[in-house]
Amino acid sequence: MLDLLLPAKPAFQPSAFSGLVADYDPGQLARLTFNGAKVASLGNAWAPGTPAALAQATSALQPLFIGAACNGRAALQFDATTYIKAAFTLAQPCTVLLVARSDSFVTSKNFCDGGTTGDSMDVLTTTNAGGGAGPNRVGMYAGANYANPQTIIDGTWYVICAVFNGASSFLEVSGVQGAAANAGSGTPGGLSLGAGPTGLFALACSIARACVWNTALTSAQVSEAVRRARAQYRI
Repeated sequence: MLDLLLPAKPAFQPSAFSGLVADYDPGQLARLTFNGAKVASLGNAWAPGTPAALAQATSALQPLFIGAACNGRAALQFDATTYIKAAFTLAQPCTVLLVARSDSFVTSKNFCDGGTTGDSMDVLTTTNAGGGAGPNRVGMYAGANYANPQTIIDGTWYVICAVFNGASSFLEVSGVQGAAANAGSGTPGGLSLGAGPTGLFALACSIARACVWNTALTSAQVSEAVRRARAQYRI
């Protein structure tokens, strides 16, 4: 009864934050794709065709569709050889949000990168703690430093939001936001998932959502987007 009296919590709607250009949700495929199928294309739910769909023409490099991977929600599964990408106009400042997990941690591998230029919008695994080796972490990189590394655990889902904005770049991982740091000034030119745009630095991982904004979301906006996504995906 008390729940009926409380205001509803806002759902995760990426378009609630201005500057959204791409929203890639594997759940779109649920009615058309069987569990374990290879995925050649995943459309942009925000503006179909603009930017382009994520695509992978080579069958052997296509990720798999897993229908209930993340608490009942669909995901793409990558096996450290597979990847999918879209090329579109995108430069810094920009923001990328992933609902993702590492399935078999190997350092310096990519959850995502730019769509045309490698090492330009990396959300990547690292053991670098800003001066030495440490536990398994996720960090960000765009040509300068492995910025904002935060500890992650294989098989655990996280909402990861990275704001790429030169020396003012920062990363939030499931409610823990790092300080601003210089990740670099790379120009992504789109989005790759599971590896870099040529397949280098491929990671065994699963991704249940990928959103891109062509602006630097503020610290408060990032925290709110992460909070809403965590609630929707129950992580």
